[in-house]
Amino acid sequence: MEQNVRSLLPSREQVESVLGRRVNELPPFPLVALKLLEITRDDRKSSADIARVVEADPSIAAKTLRIVNSAAYGALRQISSIKHAVVLLGVLEIRAIALAVTLFENIVRPGHGAAFDRVFFWKHSICMAALCRAMAQELRFPDPEEAYVAGLLHDIGKVIIDSYGKVRYGAFIAAAQDHNGALVDQEDRLIGLRHDDAGAYFCDAWQMPERLVRAILLHHRRFGHLKLNQEDATLVSVVALSDFITWNQGVGSVNTPRQPVLSPEVASHVRLDQLDLQSLMARMDREMRSTADYYGFGFPSSENFRESLLRANIDLGQKNARYFQLHGNLKKELETFSRLKESITRPHRSLDPKAILSGTLETIQQSFDFDRVFAMKVDPVHRHLTIVQAMDRTNLDVDLERLRIRLDSSASGFIDCLRSHVPILISGRTPDEVRALESLKVTELGVVPVASNNKIVGIIGVDNAASQDPLQLSDLSAVAIVTNELGIALANAKTVEEIKTRASRDGLTNVYNRASIDTFLKEAFKAAQSGETRLSLAMIDVDHFKRFNDSFGHLAGDSILKLVAGTLTKFSRSTQIVGRYGGEEFLCVLNGTDLEAALNYGERMRRKVEDLGHLLIKRFPGYQLSISVGVAAYEPEVKSPAALIDRADRAMYQAKQGGRNRVMQA
Repeated sequence: MEQNVRSLLPSREQVESVLGRRVNELPPFPLVALKLLEITRDDRKSSADIARVVEADPSIAAKTLRIVNSAAYGALRQISSIKHAVVLLGVLEIRAIALAVTLFENIVRPGHGAAFDRVFFWKHSICMAALCRAMAQELRFPDPEEAYVAGLLHDIGKVIIDSYGKVRYGAFIAAAQDHNGALVDQEDRLIGLRHDDAGAYFCDAWQMPERLVRAILLHHRRFGHLKLNQEDATLVSVVALSDFITWNQGVGSVNTPRQPVLSPEVASHVRLDQLDLQSLMARMDREMRSTADYYGFGFPSSENFRESLLRANIDLGQKNARYFQLHGNLKKELETFSRLKESITRPHRSLDPKAILSGTLETIQQSFDFDRVFAMKVDPVHRHLTIVQAMDRTNLDVDLERLRIRLDSSASGFIDCLRSHVPILISGRTPDEVRALESLKVTELGVVPVASNNKIVGIIGVDNAASQDPLQLSDLSAVAIVTNELGIALANAKTVEEIKTRASRDGLTNVYNRASIDTFLKEAFKAAQSGETRLSLAMIDVDHFKRFNDSFGHLAGDSILKLVAGTLTKFSRSTQIVGRYGGEEFLCVLNGTDLEAALNYGERMRRKVEDLGHLLIKRFPGYQLSISVGVAAYEPEVKSPAALIDRADRAMYQAKQGGRNRVMQA
């Protein structure tokens, strides 16, 4: 049975905790917009209704007429009334234009600074609305205009937060630049509420249809477990896919390179092979041109969209060709598989990823007699492939570990392998492929993807650089079976490692727990005693935490601890180990650090948490988040780890007694 959408929404208390006022004190949804939403698809009834609603607000009527008289609509003569516009363009078109104008003028346009660009945001919303309607029509969704409204309102929560949030959305965007991960997760962490939660909550409060509210709530979420009916699931999928497409076309709601993640359920309800993407993008482009002058923005041209679609069609053609080629080699593949039957799991008896990988490379080389086999990983920052392990029985003067293969449009074979999850035989079709082959001193190269949980984690490369024997695509397909087992083995090893990690981590903050931090400290203390390295500690306490907890509740207190822990982790080096020592106290083991550097560390952390406190001051009025830090360095007279902790702890209490939000040394 389909779950009621209200059971999925945040509570009133959750919403009010992040806003600067009570829910019932916020301005209502524009009356004109509500009346426009109520107008039905009955043209005989709604043609008079829409004219009456729009003309009741002279400002909205004038702005609507300004759009319909634009060159994009190609009116032969001036349209002077809404009734005339309805006759020429139809009820639903005028309804859509007037609704967009009403929302823009009453909700979106009033801004609070440039950090959250409202016009940039509205460009995304208009683009989304047009694409949602066009896609819904292609899919024969029963109410394409509902899809249009869903696209128009899907991100309205961002405007609500920016207008009334204790942490404005513009301030959030500025702060989120320093953090990785999905924006919705960062919203939850820093603001206390996701924009899709906020938008769905208020659309429900404004008594909008439940299906519309559900689409706004779920467009960034998994929804397979909710057992939605076909129409509801289709609307959610249309909004999610349209959002993904518009972001990838450079028309996101904020000016940040991060893009939404597409839920796997979308593919079950919107099959791309049922959509004429070129037609959809062209229709969207036409609708954009009709409103661009009024809102004062431009869009990528239809030529840009067509180029992207052409490239996608070329990729699809290549995949089809490879499929038939693979199918023709099936018999040979089966023979090869039988040869691999006993050796395929041999490398995976270890749980060490390096041992698993080296054993797999050895098995591939022995089974197929390749001259070289190497594992490559993707460097996402510099967009190139690097070789991490290799089996090389040639005497060629090639430094495989220093080799870098660029991943751009001219490295098509490597890109195809990563994107399509299929083996590729690279023979030098593009300049970058030629350069890669020359650097390896080969004329052809086989690349096979390694996937874990349906995500590519690397590539296995094979060649016959010395023997010059030709590579067979059927052999690469057989290697793919081995790499599939490799992906499973690596995933298992990662799972075991994650279990070990969870056992060593604090359940709330995800930093090391007390037992783990004590173990790290014992090892570091021994190294310091032997003179191998320097050692310092920083004991950190959240100021006035009990008073804060009593004022805002334990959930808010937990949120503060997670934020502080995340800040300490983010701005600590790999040798600086952060752990939760108890309650609101954190202990940082600073390996290779003398007292002066430890004081600098403590001051850096104090400033970062203080900056975080400035961001959260409106979310938690009357409470300025800060920390007190005590620092101690190892000296020969300190005889035990406990004694060093005691020094740092006493210094921390001196910091608290001295006024808090400061760093003191033992």
